[in-house]
Amino acid sequence: MKQIELRAHHLLCLQGYEGKGYSPEFVTEMSKLATMFAQAPDTTFTLINGADDICRNCPHLVDEKCIHPNPPEPQDAKVIKYFDLVIGEQYSYKAATDIIKQKINADIFMDICGTCDWNSATQCRSALGIK
Repeated sequence: MKQIELRAHHLLCLQGYEGKGYSPEFVTEMSKLATMFAQAPDTTFTLINGADDICRNCPHLVDEKCIHPNPPEPQDAKVIKYFDLVIGEQYSYKAATDIIKQKINADIFMDICGTCDWNSATQCRSALGIK
C-alpha cells in the first residue's frame, strides 16, 4: 500500500470532517480517508509540504498548486509551529491528533481556522474539544 501523505492543516480537517466538500469526488475520497483513520488510528502517514492525498481530489488543485482564494500554506505553517510537527516525518494518525488535542485551545484554533470556509459550516471546534 502506498504511504499516505498529509499536509499539516488536514490533521485538523479530518477530525472535524462531516461529509461535506468541494466536489462529489473530493467528498468520496475525503470520506474514505476519514473513515480509515477513525477505524485504524495507528495508520501512519508522512507529513508533507504541499498538495497531499486529500488535495488530489480537490477542484482547486491545478498543476499541483492550490488556487483556492484562501491558500492553505499559512494554515499549514501554523499547525507545524503550534504543534511542533516536522515535515517529512512519519506519524501515526493517533499520535499526531493526540498532540493536537493536548495543545489546541480556542485562540490557536481561531488563528489556524478562523478564515476557513468550513469553520462556520461544520462542528470542527467541538470535534477538537474546544468550547
